[in-house]
Amino acid sequence: MLDFFRKNRDTALGLMFILLSIGVYIASFSIREVVDISVGPRFVPRLVAVAMAILGAVLIVQNIIIRRKIAEKVGEELAVEAVTEDPDTTPVDQIDHRAVLGTILLLILYVSLIWTFGFVPMTILYLFFQFWVLTPKDKRRWWLLILIAVLVPLGINYLFVNWFRLMLPSGMIW
Repeated sequence: MLDFFRKNRDTALGLMFILLSIGVYIASFSIREVVDISVGPRFVPRLVAVAMAILGAVLIVQNIIIRRKIAEKVGEELAVEAVTEDPDTTPVDQIDHRAVLGTILLLILYVSLIWTFGFVPMTILYLFFQFWVLTPKDKRRWWLLILIAVLVPLGINYLFVNWFRLMLPSGMIW
C-alpha cells in the first residue's frame, strides 16, 4: 500500500484534498446563521472547500497528463520510476534552517500583533519580511517586494470589506 502511495503521490494527495474539502463543505452546514444576509458565516468555509476540491482535481489531472507524456516517450515501465523520482525533493541537510526559523518567528509575530495593529499594516509587514526571508539575495527586487506586500493586503481588505461585507481585524493603525 505504501508503494502505491509513493508511485501515485500526487493522485493520492489530490484525492485527500477532495475528501477534506467535502468534509469542510458538509461541516459548514453546522455553522449557525444569525442574520439572513447574502454572504454569511458559511460563505468563506464553502469557498475554501470548493477551491480545495478544484485544486485537488487539478493535481490529479496534472499527474495523469504527466504520466501519459512520460509513458509515450520512454515506455510504461520507466514512466512509473520517472514520476516517483521527484527532482524537486530537497535532502534534509540542504534545507535552509534560517528560513524555516524566520518563517515561524514571522508567523508568531503576525498572529500576536494583528489585533493590535490591524490586518492591513501587519499583513504588509509580514509579506515583505516573509518575501525577504524566502527570496535568495541575488533575486531580491525591493520595488517588487514592496509592491506585492502593499497591493495584496489592500486588495484582500477591499474584497472582504466591500464585496463580502466581512470585517477583517482592525487595530490602532487601520
